[in-house]
Amino acid sequence: MITSHGLPLVDYRAHDQYLSSGTYVLGQEGGESIDLHPGTYSYNFQVALSPQLPSSLEGKYGHICYQVVVTIDRPWRFNDVFKKPFTVLYSLDLNQNFTYKAPIYLEVETIFCCMCRLSGLLAAKLSVPF
Repeated sequence: MITSHGLPLVDYRAHDQYLSSGTYVLGQEGGESIDLHPGTYSYNFQVALSPQLPSSLEGKYGHICYQVVVTIDRPWRFNDVFKKPFTVLYSLDLNQNFTYKAPIYLEVETIFCCMCRLSGLLAAKLSVPF
């Protein structure tokens, strides 16, 4: 594909896996088959999430998503696979970083011209105490 400037459009792709964990909630790998009779079953499990995991994100140029995948291994048949997404949110305490506590002051002046005539002056001042 060519852009409006005549340059080829470059498509960048990447995939990073931040978390991968497997847990048998019933049975074990290579163990004997277990028959489950019709009914409702509940199995508890937990996975510790690292504080370095990025928060979930859906953006224009990418996404970060997490999901729990449950597989029921059925011998001699297709496995039943269930997926349930979940959101990871980590709060960031800006008070812990010294650079965020420093005051910011910015002053900008711009002169506007139209057809070689001075048409106005824009002065902007921004002050953030911390």
